[in-house]
Amino acid sequence: MFFTRFAAAFTLGSAVFAAGSPSPSPRALDVGSEVANILEGLHNVTDTVLPAIAALVDITEATVFPLIQDLADALTTASDDLDNLTSTPTEGLVGRDGKEEVAQLLNIIISDVANTLNPILGDLQQIPAVSELLTTLGPVLNTALKALDFLIPGVVALVSGTLGPVLDILKNLGLGDVLGNLLGGL
Repeated sequence: MFFTRFAAAFTLGSAVFAAGSPSPSPRALDVGSEVANILEGLHNVTDTVLPAIAALVDITEATVFPLIQDLADALTTASDDLDNLTSTPTEGLVGRDGKEEVAQLLNIIISDVANTLNPILGDLQQIPAVSELLTTLGPVLNTALKALDFLIPGVVALVSGTLGPVLDILKNLGLGDVLGNLLGGL
């Protein structure tokens, strides 16, 4: 009988202590880590797709379209993931640091894409399906940049200062709206 009372008191006491102790919100996110993970996933795809594009000897719809589609799909997925993070309630976002890491990843991705596509841009624009697909990249990148700037304020401005000559390449690729965002048009 004494054991039953002791067990009941222990259970009740444990419940009171557990209820009174703060626990992290199940929706709390470390924004810097989440954003870095999304960009790392995109970087993994670009590290595969861009060398394959650069290695093409014969640029035809059959050879280049699947690669550009993979690149566009990866950019869209990353953009959607970043945009979805912006709908997380403010109190659920923690650790808004990692600005330098995110800026470096973004710089690498944008530079690699621009430097790979620029030399073959004329060929790509001669293929209607590829040209049409390339026009979809501007809005996707804009969404990603706006989400990044919301999630980690100032990261887009930090990237714009490091891209230098790549900004002209972005303009040549028809991504002038992205160029405007990088220069502060957000």
